[in-house]
Amino acid sequence: MGGMKDADIIIGGIKDGKPYFADYHAKGKQTPDVDASQDWTLLSASENSTHTTLKVTRVFNTCDDEDVPISNDTTKIIWAIGATDDIVQHRKRGAASANILDSAAGTWNGPESEIWHINVKTKLPANDTIYWCTAHKSPDYDVKRHVVGFQYMYGWAVGGDPLILPENIGIPLNEFGLPEYFLLEVHYDNPKKLVDLHYSTGVEVYTTPRLRKHEAGIIRMGYETDIGLMIPPNSSNYIIAGHCSGTCTENRLPEEGIKVFTLILHSHLAGRKMKLRQFRNGVELPWWAYDNNYDFNFQQNRILPEHKQIFKGDHLTFECTDDSSDRSPPEAILGGLSTRREMCLAFVMYYPRISTLNNCGSHFGERATLLTKLGIEKMQPIDSATKVEVQNLTRFGEHLENCEPQTQNDVIKQVKVSYPEFKPYIPKNECDEDPIIKEKH
Repeated sequence: MGGMKDADIIIGGIKDGKPYFADYHAKGKQTPDVDASQDWTLLSASENSTHTTLKVTRVFNTCDDEDVPISNDTTKIIWAIGATDDIVQHRKRGAASANILDSAAGTWNGPESEIWHINVKTKLPANDTIYWCTAHKSPDYDVKRHVVGFQYMYGWAVGGDPLILPENIGIPLNEFGLPEYFLLEVHYDNPKKLVDLHYSTGVEVYTTPRLRKHEAGIIRMGYETDIGLMIPPNSSNYIIAGHCSGTCTENRLPEEGIKVFTLILHSHLAGRKMKLRQFRNGVELPWWAYDNNYDFNFQQNRILPEHKQIFKGDHLTFECTDDSSDRSPPEAILGGLSTRREMCLAFVMYYPRISTLNNCGSHFGERATLLTKLGIEKMQPIDSATKVEVQNLTRFGEHLENCEPQTQNDVIKQVKVSYPEFKPYIPKNECDEDPIIKEKH
């Protein structure tokens, strides 16, 4: 999470006109140890009066226990600068999260006249959490436009960089040549319940009159936020699962299906890992949306390098792995809107846009069974065996599904859903298969 323990470190610079460089690892807050296997390679080094620049390379997974694999997961990058070239206590240091393998965020090159500025000035109440909603009228564009990107302003988005849509995708704005009204919802955290807080925030919406080939929509997937989303006290690797059934996709998606091009995986402070799983005809497909090192303070749209198809009849399950062991005093974490409560949601952006599906999630339906299992009326302690039973009950038990929007003549009623019968996807272990790596290590 950004500390030195178990960090994969490279140290280098230029001393007396010559570069020095080596591969290290850290066991804690102490001088790093040199790796037995030097897996990073220095390509070039340069230095001027203000900067030292090192260009390095390494394979993504060295299969070296002293290295950290470079993967699809969020990576915490730590840095430190010393006052001299000697490896002693650093003078400056910092940390930042990054999705190293993701494409770089795009840039907006349009004129100022095509930017819709949404500004909000707020005096917040002294509440722990508040969702503040404001209505905003779109600009007086007299023809339909496409929204092609967003930028959160004033630093209030948790982690997020700008989102610039692919060149052939847009979101409709002023569809009938008339202004429209939009609701902007901002989640503010005020854990100390400070009074008389005044904040300004907003969004820049980038638009174009040049309509693009595809129009995008959003589907929310995951576990509906209610009491069934519950992590017992002192629990690690506790899995929550929400389903979007094949019945829902069969009835709501077009014949050609939809294509996903970006998404946000969302949890709160207890979230550690997340994975969107896709099942088709009894077989689990390779994972394409997951993060085994989730950072609540770095919530970024993940642009997919290849757009992923969801067909009619596909079943999707969104899993969150949570941890409540750092709460002091120990406490159960319930589903809820506050940052100290939990969510387990994926916001999937796709094309072509459809009007028949915007929410496909589930929640554990047998509340009475859950409350009885937890002994909530007696507030009795929860032992390890009960934690496992509760997790299995809420994860693998029957859920009630929400397949929305509902219509008056809807053939889908609220149905019970769980994991389908499937053959699981098992990723290949490249460290076991590569003879060169096996010989090396």
